[in-house]
Amino acid sequence: MAIEHEIVKFVAEMELDAKTTAQFTQGLKDSNDKCAELRKTIVDTQKKLMDMKSAGKENSDAYKELEKDLGKYNTQLQNASAHANKFASALGVNQMSMNQLKAYTKKLRNEMNSLHKETNPELWNKYNKKLKEAEKRMGELKGGSKSFSEILSSFSKKRVLHLQSLVVLSQWLLVL
Repeated sequence: MAIEHEIVKFVAEMELDAKTTAQFTQGLKDSNDKCAELRKTIVDTQKKLMDMKSAGKENSDAYKELEKDLGKYNTQLQNASAHANKFASALGVNQMSMNQLKAYTKKLRNEMNSLHKETNPELWNKYNKKLKEAEKRMGELKGGSKSFSEILSSFSKKRVLHLQSLVVLSQWLLVL
């Protein structure tokens, strides 16, 4: 795992030219599309299995075949996700989704936990730097959604204040 991680990190540290970046971005998009397609297939297969189970066809050959297919789909999804993560890692943290960032930080923490800082300070510091970059990006992504929610809440507060003003104005007009 450490060697594979180092290879991915080596690719990520290379300067990618525009053509390579476009190819990696397309590869990431294709991998993500494949993952979405497999997730839909898995859900459909699970629904079929539930229908067959409720119909009492758990012991049928068709049910067993669907179970095998479900296992194959899950394996394919794991492989496609790993493939997408490799493209995302090569492109850098700014191209990763929140789930990919979480997986990436988990891998980095595992690698750091398997190292002793004193015995290999260069590699440990390198992983630590990458971890901080990924965590910073996660904060940016979380902050972006927080800002949007803050905008909505401030809009709601303004609406409430506006409605309260209208109520006070209407009460004042009734007094006159």
